[in-house]
Amino acid sequence: MKTWRIDAGAQSLVLASEGPELPAVVHWGARLPDGEDLAALAGAARADVSGGMLDRLPPMTLCPLPGDGWQGQPGLVLRSEAGARLDPVFRLTGVAAGDGTLEIRAADAVLGLAWSARIAAVDPGILALSARLEAERPVILDWLAAPV
Repeated sequence: MKTWRIDAGAQSLVLASEGPELPAVVHWGARLPDGEDLAALAGAARADVSGGMLDRLPPMTLCPLPGDGWQGQPGLVLRSEAGARLDPVFRLTGVAAGDGTLEIRAADAVLGLAWSARIAAVDPGILALSARLEAERPVILDWLAAPV
């Protein structure tokens, strides 16, 4: 499990990812102590498979998608140039952590798509979140949410 943290004033945002999945928020609230065990925090936030469930619940990543098993509001609705629905499955390609910033990058090589999110502490206590989509071929973008 990989974890990342960004602090803004009195709050902390902690993201975690297992394998190639996009990161999901495991904590967004009061500022955590500097030595906090982020892997333990991420493990405690993981939903268990319980009575009668055959599969684990899909994580609500920064860009939840039907291709990942997410059944709620998607972070992205996309169609081909001809209008056919596209269901990307993004895989994490990198995370760059800077001074008060996180840049998350993912791609769907089959569809030729690259998704990225930027999270920045812009003022004490304020985080700015943005998302970007790039496509090798023309697509129709119906919906692109800021990171969830």
